[in-house]
Amino acid sequence: MPFIEMSLQRKVLLVAIGALLSAIPFVYLVFFLRGELLESIRNVGGVYVVTSVKVNVLWTISLVLAMLPYAVVDYFNRSFIDRVHRELPEIFKGLAEALRSGLTIAESLRHVAETYGGEIGKILKNAVVLIELGLPLPQALEKSVSRFRLPALERAASIISTAYESGGRLIDVLESSSQIFGALRAYEDERLTALRPHMMTIYVSTILYVVLALTILYVFVIPLSKLQGIPGAMGKIDPGVHTAIMYFAGIIVAFFGGMLVGKMRYGKASAGLIHSAAQMSIVAFSFYMAEMFLR
Repeated sequence: MPFIEMSLQRKVLLVAIGALLSAIPFVYLVFFLRGELLESIRNVGGVYVVTSVKVNVLWTISLVLAMLPYAVVDYFNRSFIDRVHRELPEIFKGLAEALRSGLTIAESLRHVAETYGGEIGKILKNAVVLIELGLPLPQALEKSVSRFRLPALERAASIISTAYESGGRLIDVLESSSQIFGALRAYEDERLTALRPHMMTIYVSTILYVVLALTILYVFVIPLSKLQGIPGAMGKIDPGVHTAIMYFAGIIVAFFGGMLVGKMRYGKASAGLIHSAAQMSIVAFSFYMAEMFLR
């Protein structure tokens, strides 16, 4: 998927698409599960709770669909940025080697674009076309990377343009840049390696909560509720209320767990929406399957 700049207008469009998608489960709820919704409403300490698992799963699906357009586009954008960061050291090294072999800067750009390909290869091919049309190299590079608005690409274009205009030791500059960008990439990989166990722990915590919640419900709460009315048995237990409370708690754990993954990995909580959607889907699917086959 190509990089999509997240301008204000596009963010609004993605939110609107999410709102339209989220309306689909509500339409289904109104036409097919309205009776079950009304019958499952309970007043617990002044708070109204919907005890139907099907209804709760539907509103969870609605919430996931609302987040999905923005989360998917943001995920692919970040994947694009990650690929760019991985390709930059090799691109600089390839340019230096091409120039050392006697090629011109334009020929070197074309050679690297065709040899390495990837996301930056497409950008370099566009820059070569602009150069062949008569545009100076600095302007061609600037125009080729401007639509992405990525700091790494802008720095790379600026390094090549400045070294080219100064007429200095361009090969040495490119080799130094390759080492610097390679060191930055190595640091990022090391940081990700250190964070990965913590991110996996969040997923494991959500799954562990689901297992414990379903165990408590289907091994203790629901069997005890069947003893109501027997002399000497404990007071009234509504298994639907307990199921709803544990379900809502699981959704909250999943949502904020995903946001925490995004904060740790990318430094922005919004980058974890895709993880929140995934964990909320795990909770909803688990409770739904338990309701279908264990109850």
